Amino acid sequence: MYIIYLIIVVLAFVINIYLLTKNPKADGGQSGVAPVVQMVIGLPMFLGSSLIFFLLHNTEVAKDFPAIFIPLPLILEIVYFTFTKDIFKIHSPDFDGKLIRSYVVSTALATVIGYVLHSIF
Repeated sequence: MYIIYLIIVVLAFVINIYLLTKNPKADGGQSGVAPVVQMVIGLPMFLGSSLIFFLLHNTEVAKDFPAIFIPLPLILEIVYFTFTKDIFKIHSPDFDGKLIRSYVVSTALATVIGYVLHSIF
């Protein structure tokens, strides 16, 4: 499961780079720092998800439903953006809204890919 979490964080980083460089705009170079922030957010997501899995992997629920732990990075990211109140900017048309959308979408897509990889292997 730790490998799946690492794959989710790295894929979120790569997908975020793709999403932000797909439509280059004159944003004053702000989009260049977005993947760095994604990794700064991604590292605690990986560590937090791994810690939660480590503490709960011997429970009956974890043994019966191991795939329940796969969306932990996405859940932790949404909790983080809710805690910092950045989640309210998700629908704003400015660059801050685009950044928050790219973070959430990239982690969601990486989580789906991680779930598919988990079900294949």
